[in-house]
Amino acid sequence: MTMSGVRLMAVALASCLLAARAAALHAAERPWLEVRSPHFVAVSDVGEKSARDALALARNEGERSLAQRTLDNYLKATAR
Repeated sequence: MTMSGVRLMAVALASCLLAARAAALHAAERPWLEVRSPHFVAVSDVGEKSARDALALARNEGERSLAQRTLDNYLKATAR
């Protein structure tokens, strides 16, 4: 590897480390919030609304999964 290649790698590594450090410092400023529903827990650092939206998606995914399993079982039973 040439000297310019080594310098380029060193600059790229330093940039990545600085970016990671900046992201960690920014993340440390935001408080974490825990939102609970009867069957799910969402932990978020982007706000209560986002955490509640995640809980709604989890509930909807559970309903979708149940409907899909029910339909699959029905199709298997009637295909015989």
